[in-house]
Amino acid sequence: MLTDDEGNITIDRAADEWSALSWEDDTGTLMDLSARTLCFKVKGLPALTYHLPLDEGDPTIRYLEFGQEFAAALGAKPREYWLEEHHADGKVSVLKRATITAVGSVS
Repeated sequence: MLTDDEGNITIDRAADEWSALSWEDDTGTLMDLSARTLCFKVKGLPALTYHLPLDEGDPTIRYLEFGQEFAAALGAKPREYWLEEHHADGKVSVLKRATITAVGSVS
């Protein structure tokens, strides 16, 4: 998996891939993500929405995990994705928005 400076993600269709996700506040301090509800969504593919698993040993890390089925469902064109935080009061904040692309083929 490759992620560029803008947050655009490229994943390989032939492999299950993952990446650690952390978030810094305005002062550059890593935020504790353990009590936050984070959700990764892909435009046009509501079935690919999922909640990011937490690292058991480090509350500042969540994981983006992309299996081969996920990559196959993306199709050939880049798709917009966004990372949401769901708050207790029902509000939703979009933390990041970029594109995700799957490349390669499964043999």
